[in-house]
Amino acid sequence: DGFAERIAQLGGYVNGTCKAAENAALMSEYPPGVVDEYEHLEVISAGLSQFGGEVRKDIPTAARLGDDVTADLMTSSAAALDKLLWSLESHLY
Repeated sequence: DGFAERIAQLGGYVNGTCKAAENAALMSEYPPGVVDEYEHLEVISAGLSQFGGEVRKDIPTAARLGDDVTADLMTSSAAALDKLLWSLESHLY
């Protein structure tokens, strides 16, 4: 994971357990009872959109702090998320 590697490069510690990821997650829990394929696409699309927004909102902070590598990592990740989101949403509309 690029973000975990970057955190480690900057001297941080990354707890990569599933429990740690669950505790740190910003996205809502996947709703129970979703069975329709279009509902699945809508839920996944909403989560990707939320995550992409979180990544994008922190790009200016990294840039302001002079961390161009992290800002670039976030920018490229946001672009990849946008492309995936576009692909998913193309099946909805």
